[in-house]
Amino acid sequence: MNLDDRSGPWLDLSCGPGAFARALAAAAPGALVVGLDLSRAMLDIAAHRTSGYSNVVLVRADAHALPFGDGAFAGVNNAGALHAYDDPELVFREIRRVLAPGGHYVGSTFAEAPSLLGRLTARLADPPIRAERAARVAPADRLRDYEDVRLGGALVFRVRRP
Repeated sequence: MNLDDRSGPWLDLSCGPGAFARALAAAAPGALVVGLDLSRAMLDIAAHRTSGYSNVVLVRADAHALPFGDGAFAGVNNAGALHAYDDPELVFREIRRVLAPGGHYVGSTFAEAPSLLGRLTARLADPPIRAERAARVAPADRLRDYEDVRLGGALVFRVRRP
């Protein structure tokens, strides 16, 4: 995520051991970085890894019900976790809700998860990939400017909230 022209704050969703939270904090030293994870053990490791950064706050919460206000974040990083959520569509809605207008969502998952990828592209693609999917996704709920790249078995994508 290029942070040069964005002031934050940033959400590292399902931050795990804090590698991306630390990288975001280093790239945007004046901006708040919130690392969120459900696992206490992962947050303990993240606390150790980010201890040198005063701009990092760690929160224990569920990605399905983010404890933040609407439009709270300039960007959301969600690396390698989509396949682990019980309801990825609910997580997509929560991410869209907490993104500020113009905010970017960057995520990744394993490309071998075809049903998840179908739901991902139906939710995020602009315009929708297939007309029947469009009927299930309200235009106001869709994010824009979908881009992706496959790296081996992983799919990395970026979208923007209009």
